[in-house]
Amino acid sequence: MAKRKELRQHPKVGLIYLRVSTKEQMENLSMEIQEARCIEWCKARGITVQMVFHDDGKSARTTERPEFQKMLSLIKSRKGQIGYVVVHDLSRFARNLENQVEVLTELGNANVLLRSVAEDVDETAAGKLMRNIHGTFNQFFSDRNAERTKVGMEKSARIGRFPFKAPIGYLNVRATRDSANLIPDPNRAALVKKAFELYSSGTVSRADALRQVTLLGLTTQKSKPLTAQSFENLLRNPVYAGWVVIPAWGLKERGSFEPLLTDEIFERVQDIMDGKRLAVVPNPRNNSDFPLRLFVRCAECSVPLTGSSPKGRTKHYSYYHCRNAKCRAITVAKSAMEDQFLALLHRLTPSREFLALFRDVILVVWKRKQVQAHAQLTAITQRLGIHNDRKNALMDRYLDGKIDQATYEEQSHRLTAEIEIAKKELCDAEENEEQVDGLLEFADRVLRDPAGLWVGASLDQRQRLQKVLFPDGLGYSMNEGFGTGQAPSFFNSLAGLEVTNSSLASPTGFEPVLSP
Repeated sequence: MAKRKELRQHPKVGLIYLRVSTKEQMENLSMEIQEARCIEWCKARGITVQMVFHDDGKSARTTERPEFQKMLSLIKSRKGQIGYVVVHDLSRFARNLENQVEVLTELGNANVLLRSVAEDVDETAAGKLMRNIHGTFNQFFSDRNAERTKVGMEKSARIGRFPFKAPIGYLNVRATRDSANLIPDPNRAALVKKAFELYSSGTVSRADALRQVTLLGLTTQKSKPLTAQSFENLLRNPVYAGWVVIPAWGLKERGSFEPLLTDEIFERVQDIMDGKRLAVVPNPRNNSDFPLRLFVRCAECSVPLTGSSPKGRTKHYSYYHCRNAKCRAITVAKSAMEDQFLALLHRLTPSREFLALFRDVILVVWKRKQVQAHAQLTAITQRLGIHNDRKNALMDRYLDGKIDQATYEEQSHRLTAEIEIAKKELCDAEENEEQVDGLLEFADRVLRDPAGLWVGASLDQRQRLQKVLFPDGLGYSMNEGFGTGQAPSFFNSLAGLEVTNSSLASPTGFEPVLSP
């Protein structure tokens, strides 16, 4: 009984909790002013201040604040020794009425009273009512500020500013009317760009790209290595191509900040990640003994073949076989299948006549199309410039208050769509030249002896070559083997070129024969 009476007296020992939510409040001595007034209040009432807790730059909409949680832990560990928690005002303690009630219950169970310097609250009925009224108003102001902040963020985003914390590779800066609120991070921007360039090549896996840029020094803002998930999120973020995209607001605007990479590289990365573009990378489940594993499919059930080396009486025997338990149509010796694959590569090797004429064929076709392509590029570039000028003029009118937000959004969305169409057309037109250059280089380096290259290559190189020649893999049956197979992507591309000059008709000497 005596112990309960002692607890109800509340020890004259208090803890002070301080909080500011903005950098400006930290710089204008708000924290020092709060602390001085709380100490003076305690001194006037004979309360000894045992410890001061302060959260810098933290919101009171949640109780998950480091110093706040430390204070609650201290109260639990010293139950009966702490009598008061003193704050400058209740908004420093909580801006969420539910959290306020929850923590007050926790303090009450520890026989600790909450006191505010600015508000006259206590445990009387009137004091509790006043405390709840203050808590309700604090939540109202907090909710209203959140609404205003969202409106401000959305308006800022619609003129090309990034309204959130800067992603890896950028830094937040204070924006002015004529400046952006993001700038490239001098320590990380080049490495982020490198990551996109590596993966967009289609010859480096996502894991290997992450490994390379990590070795070069790419880290999070907290100087920690990126996880596989965070790296995938980075590669998916359109901000690096200079776009502010917020699906929840139905918003996509060209950013006012400097992009780290072109739209073309970003879209190429998205296509590779979505499986829309060929990525010539080794299979992640490599087995050096079975280079055709998972590349060749069973012609009966279309399931990729696997490989195994069961042991006979005296040695191991290696086979490729269908792994579909309901099919099992394929079981063929490793050496037999690989010999048949080499025979297929030999059949696809161009003749000497073809190699001599190949470059001339391509260049004649390309020169014929070059004039038309140049005119198309010029027209698209001019149209893109007009659309960008119109959108900049629209933004100026909006910022000057000459048009309302609804009008700005409607016209901005229309112009953005037109700009996207023009940029896509420009990208497609520019890629034509890249494809021709790639075709010529491919012929010089690969076509002369694909079978010899495959035999002398490493496992990774074999799998890359297989994907280049047969991007969709190959089917195999016990009766027909590989058959004629699908024409490689190179020959498909060449077959699509039109040459009217009969003297440049495609020569024979390889399978499949190209159309003249």
